[in-house]
Amino acid sequence: MKRSHRQVAVILNADVADVGFAGELRTVKAGYARNFLLAKDVAELATPERRTQRAAELAKADARRQAETGRLEELAATIAAEPIKLTLGTGPGGQVFGSLTAADVAEAAKEQHNITLDPKQLSGLPIKTLGPTSVSAKLGVGVTAEVPLEVTGKLVRKKGADDDDAGDATSDDDADVTAEDDAAPDPEQNPEPDPKPDQPEAVATPS
Repeated sequence: MKRSHRQVAVILNADVADVGFAGELRTVKAGYARNFLLAKDVAELATPERRTQRAAELAKADARRQAETGRLEELAATIAAEPIKLTLGTGPGGQVFGSLTAADVAEAAKEQHNITLDPKQLSGLPIKTLGPTSVSAKLGVGVTAEVPLEVTGKLVRKKGADDDDAGDATSDDDADVTAEDDAAPDPEQNPEPDPKPDQPEAVATPS
């Protein structure tokens, strides 16, 4: 059976994510309206009579959408004005380790520019290369922001190399101790001479 693509107009009774604001007139798929919006009582069919009765609400919701659109457009401009700086680990040969996730970008945006982004809003990730790039953020009410990124590399030493260095340091210490031990005389090979027999104490003779 073919799925129906018929759409219907509804008036929302509450804010619905990715649909609209309370009191707003929206057009949605008939199945979504029937199975969710109407079933949950978060919307009603926008009949001519109900449009007239709720005209004031419709006007208020339209004004709210315009204000929210303006606010998010300003936010999008702020986001695009300055890149977010991030780092990836790199090896001595320039190879890149790991990747940057949506959570990394959102955290850096908050720390560096005090901008709050939901990781779920971001697309174009993960990032696995160095240099300038960008991702997209769906801010809401149809506004999308370009989020510029500046990814630099940070040299990361492998754990094995650190262990080798630690081993070398230990070897040097052991060598010093060994040298000192070699330099110390062996009491068995070089016995101390027997003490001389007791002799009478010399006494000065008066002249």
